[in-house]
Amino acid sequence: MKNLEKQKNKKSNGITLIALVITIIVLLILAGVTIATLTGDNGILTRANEAKERTEQAEKDEKTELARTEDLINEYVNGIEVEQVTDENPGVLETEGADTYIINSIEDLVFFAYDVTNGNTYEGKTVKLGLSLDFNSTKSYVDPLRTDYGEYGYNGELKTLLTSGGGFIPIGTTSSTSRENSFAGTFDGNGKLISNLYINISSEDNSNELLIGLFGVNYGKIKGLGLVNCSNSGTLSTTGNNTVLVAGVTGMNYGEINSSFVSGTLCSNGKNNAKSRSGGIAGSANNATIKNCYSMGNIKGIGNFVTCVGGIVGTTQEGLKIENCYNVASLTVDTTNGTQSIGGIVGHAIGIIINNTYNIEELNLQGSATDTYAGGIVGYNHGGNINNCHNRGEINENTITTGAFYIGQIASNNVNGVIKNSYYLVSEKYDGVGINGGTNESIEIQNESQMPNILDVIGNSFKDASLRYPVLNWQ
Repeated sequence: MKNLEKQKNKKSNGITLIALVITIIVLLILAGVTIATLTGDNGILTRANEAKERTEQAEKDEKTELARTEDLINEYVNGIEVEQVTDENPGVLETEGADTYIINSIEDLVFFAYDVTNGNTYEGKTVKLGLSLDFNSTKSYVDPLRTDYGEYGYNGELKTLLTSGGGFIPIGTTSSTSRENSFAGTFDGNGKLISNLYINISSEDNSNELLIGLFGVNYGKIKGLGLVNCSNSGTLSTTGNNTVLVAGVTGMNYGEINSSFVSGTLCSNGKNNAKSRSGGIAGSANNATIKNCYSMGNIKGIGNFVTCVGGIVGTTQEGLKIENCYNVASLTVDTTNGTQSIGGIVGHAIGIIINNTYNIEELNLQGSATDTYAGGIVGYNHGGNINNCHNRGEINENTITTGAFYIGQIASNNVNGVIKNSYYLVSEKYDGVGINGGTNESIEIQNESQMPNILDVIGNSFKDASLRYPVLNWQ
């Protein structure tokens, strides 16, 4: 009986094993069919991926088309047509001879900024704009929607990141004045324009400065550059004694800037113990030269400690020469503690030389600083020479709430300095120099009818343009 049951069990097990094998074979056959159906050239997964790619491309094409429509509207409103870039190698600077590199797209400009920051100073080389570029226009990009520029600091769609958030990462270092990571060559704007530059950087680093402009720091020569409608701002919050410097062209200048201009909005904000410096062309400049340049728009400095604002340069420590420059940007300084200095050309100057400059825009003094120094040409002047300059800008101190203030139509003070052949329109409030000292030969005129005679005094760098003030010959 037991043997019979064993034989039955063996048969049953055999049938079950055969059935299992057959089932597996059938499943494998079915699976093979299913895999082929899923992964073949006409498989479901393949078609799904193709559909996804088509959808993504359609969305990208739609974004591109909308952006192009927006470009056309902006060009019509602004009256400026943007040239379509035709850069075959975006992110690679084309060469012109052995020592000249050409920027032909926004992608090229992004790469150039990264290259300098990482140690290529371009010393002995020239970098030139091949055409005008507009950060807000798709025409200035080979691909505004590209997302492969992560190594340059842009993780996402390039145009979106350059025009919002932190915006453009400046050319060269923004945290120190290291020459090794700063531009030291020649940058030739070539008479072209860079429009709608946008930078908005904040830092709480106690160990470094914050240097903001198209260039973080310049040791080279910048010429023929026009920055239109830029919006640059920097905020430094630190318990250390560091500085935030904001300008259009460069945060700090140790080189030469020639025949360049800036329009737009610039603002430095120093919180806690951070010092604040704002200038149209440079936030600060030492042992440098700036000539044939001008600023327009709005320039502001905000701070809790020491704040300086200038139409051309915020502050200088030594060896800066400014020639044939003018300011038509509205200037504002607003400090809640410490000192503040504001000037139509330079906010705070030590050992400066200024020749043939003028300011025609207003200086707005705000806040509750302990001491305020304001001058139509130079705010605080120590040991500087001011020659052949004129100021027509109003100085508004109505919103200062506390503290002492020193105001002059040419300079707030003149410690060991020399002021010659510099004129201003008589004011019931302010003399040419707020606190006399040094040599002061500034000229007070009673009314605009005396303007033509000023040309005989201030030299041949100016001409009569039938305006309320003489203008520079190169204008």
